[in-house]
Amino acid sequence: MKSKLLIFLGLVLCSQLITAQSYELINPERASFFVDHYSQEVVAIKADTAYQTPDGLVSELHKGFKNVSNCILPIEPTWFGARCLKKGNSLYTFYNYLDEPIIIDTKDSIGNSWHLYDKPSGAYFLATLDSIEPEIILGAIDTVMYISIQYYYDTGLPVFNLANNISLRIGKSNGFINTFFMKYFPNTIKHCELIGMSNPDIGSVYLSQREIYDFNVGDIFHYTYVNTSAYNELLENTLTIREIIDKQFFNNGDSVVYIFKDSLHSYISPYYTNGDTLFSKTELVTQSYSFKENQKMLPNGASNIDGFGWQCFWRFSDYHEQRRVLIMNDTPFAQYDGDSCWHMLCGPDVTAYYLEGCGLYKRDLNHEGLTIYTDLVYYKKGAFIWGTPIVMPLAVDEIKQGTAEVKIYPNPVKRQQKLNIRTKHGESYQINIYSLHGQLIYSDVNESNEIAINTTDLSRGVYIIEALSARQNIRQKIIVE
Repeated sequence: MKSKLLIFLGLVLCSQLITAQSYELINPERASFFVDHYSQEVVAIKADTAYQTPDGLVSELHKGFKNVSNCILPIEPTWFGARCLKKGNSLYTFYNYLDEPIIIDTKDSIGNSWHLYDKPSGAYFLATLDSIEPEIILGAIDTVMYISIQYYYDTGLPVFNLANNISLRIGKSNGFINTFFMKYFPNTIKHCELIGMSNPDIGSVYLSQREIYDFNVGDIFHYTYVNTSAYNELLENTLTIREIIDKQFFNNGDSVVYIFKDSLHSYISPYYTNGDTLFSKTELVTQSYSFKENQKMLPNGASNIDGFGWQCFWRFSDYHEQRRVLIMNDTPFAQYDGDSCWHMLCGPDVTAYYLEGCGLYKRDLNHEGLTIYTDLVYYKKGAFIWGTPIVMPLAVDEIKQGTAEVKIYPNPVKRQQKLNIRTKHGESYQINIYSLHGQLIYSDVNESNEIAINTTDLSRGVYIIEALSARQNIRQKIIVE
């Protein structure tokens, strides 16, 4: 009985302390993290700077860059708009990408109504404080405002709008709990919900390198790597099957060393070598990660960008057991010592995707006419399996060329031309054609001494043809032009 009374008195005391606070929507000391209800994308908001003006307290929310007189300046608004103006204790004004005001009134008077947004046509969105209730938010009690929105014509007639389905929730301790993307309002209605907060870290906040590179012994990953020129010429194509065979921590857990067993199959064009090269090999690779520095991957809008500029966000993925996928866009800008200006650097345009617990998931690089793609196409972590595994077309270190017993011609073969295979009399051959990705394209049994294969359905590129008999296994590279 005493314990129940103490819990009740504790809740009452917490409620009184929270009631004494004001509703602060923007706190420059912390970042708030939200998940978009539709895309499951995680975004964040944090004030860059805050300063007093005659109109009130202004919090800048700019992100991105703009080139002004050879100086890169941050100018692009975040998903939450460009800035916030606070007047008095309760009135906040946010601005969309057209610099139109969106007003939030945090006066805790039930029934209080105000114009959230006025359209030039005279139509408007009316916000009303419906109730104030205690609620557990991020594991702690908070006093939460429930604000409804209704769209009206200029005649005062209420009409349907997607914003009508949004209930704004604002907490005294947490600020926005449920809100919408101010930048696009009212043209696009995107709403999101609070899932975490920094300083201190509560809930789901940063996605760290420790979480991204959390491999376990026995994990298996299959990758494809494709490098092409500006003329769509295949320069390199590599298939990799990676297995984690050892894992060791150092420096009190701040560093980890993995040993990978990599099986590779690769084709490299004459652009890099004196002749076409096709090989398979297995090797052990040692790789280490340090988690002490740069461990927090910030989503777009979380804090000021310093050093090299890049922007990123992450989302939860239903395809990967709700693992988080981090999307990073490298921005080739830098800020030099003692210089307040951002400068554009020469460098590749890179978009990289990282999957929680799986490392690199996808990477697209474009630079000086070269396009390089790296993709994780299959992985196995514990009992969870995703994707389609790679089938290596070769299990040897080199390709055996055709012999007098098996003749393949013409090679190269023009698309829509017949590819002829002539074999020794009286012997049956299984004929297989593989793509460089290991996909079986064609399979047939040759009972006669000659077979003609139609290449109409084959795309231009390099293939491996395999002739199997009871006595021998012959593989040869063919080119379809």
